[in-house]
Amino acid sequence: MINIAICDDDRMATESLEKMLYEIAAESNITIRCESFYGGTALTGVISEQRSYFELIYLDIEMDDMSGIHTALQLRDLALPVLIVYVSAHEEYLKELFRTEPFRFLSKPVKKTELREVFHAACRRMFSRILTLFHTPQTAPHRYILPPSFYPSPVRVLPYMAAQVP
Repeated sequence: MINIAICDDDRMATESLEKMLYEIAAESNITIRCESFYGGTALTGVISEQRSYFELIYLDIEMDDMSGIHTALQLRDLALPVLIVYVSAHEEYLKELFRTEPFRFLSKPVKKTELREVFHAACRRMFSRILTLFHTPQTAPHRYILPPSFYPSPVRVLPYMAAQVP
C-alpha cells in the first residue's frame, strides 16, 4: 500500500485529486491510502509527531497558513525520503522549488493523464528502492523492499514484493 498525503487549502481541488488518484490506482491494481490536509501546519504536525508516514505528498504552493515551499522545507528538515509533487497554478515559483528537491510539478487544473504519468513514475521510483540483505556468507542474498515510510522508524522488513507499474 502506498500512503499518500494531499495538502491544499482548496477543498474541491483536494477532493478532485483524491478521486482521480483512487481511480488511477484501481486501474493499475495498486492499493493506496490518501489522507487530506488543508494546510501545511496540519501536515507537518502529523508527520513530525510520527502519527502518519507518507511515501508520496501532493502539495499546493500557495496556502493560507503556510506556503507549500515552507512546508516542504520543514519535511526535508525531518530527513524523510518522501516524494513531493507540487500541484499549483503558480509556475513563477519553479526556481524556488528546487530547494525542496521536488519529484514533479503538476499545473492546475490537473489533467488525469498527467496525474497518471506522475503517479506511475512515483510508483516506479518507490518500488525500485530495493535493499539486498546478506544473512551469512553461505546464503543467497534476500531482497526486500523497504518503503520510504519505514526509514525513520525502527527497521521493519517486508518480504520482496514484485510490482508491475505501467
